[in-house]
Amino acid sequence: MERVALLARRVIASLRRSSLARRALRQKELAALISQPGTFGILSAYRPRPKSLNQEANRSLLMDIQGLGIRRVEPFKSAWEGAVEKSVLVRGIPARDLFDLGEKYDQDAVIYKGSDGVIGMYNRRRGVVTVALDPEDLGPAFDVPWDKRTPVSLRDVRHHLSSAAEAA
Repeated sequence: MERVALLARRVIASLRRSSLARRALRQKELAALISQPGTFGILSAYRPRPKSLNQEANRSLLMDIQGLGIRRVEPFKSAWEGAVEKSVLVRGIPARDLFDLGEKYDQDAVIYKGSDGVIGMYNRRRGVVTVALDPEDLGPAFDVPWDKRTPVSLRDVRHHLSSAAEAA
């Protein structure tokens, strides 16, 4: 658990330094998420618009998730660019479905944890994983190239980290 807390502190510090990644999760929440088994995705349907439209979009998102055969989601509050919004954690959602829903609901980014333990903040507008975490090395990688369809792998993250170290 100490390792998880260290990773959470590093990620939060990294998010603070990143100009595009905003502090979306509190350190305690992030530590708990990192230690969760299996794959999951986190997304929201909220945008800068009236509350009633966001509530309707959120209901539509939940119906779309149920349409995928997923019956259980875990709601929680998050923040993006200073605005509090309702998000959902969806265990076992396939990455492609998560990315498609993020696009459908015009989200700047979604968070996905793959089967290899890599957690990434996938920014579809920029086509990069803004922050990707190597679960074994505790090192965050920034702006990892992404094809907008498949999640980055542990190998991708490590290659990106070694390339960045060589360039420095």
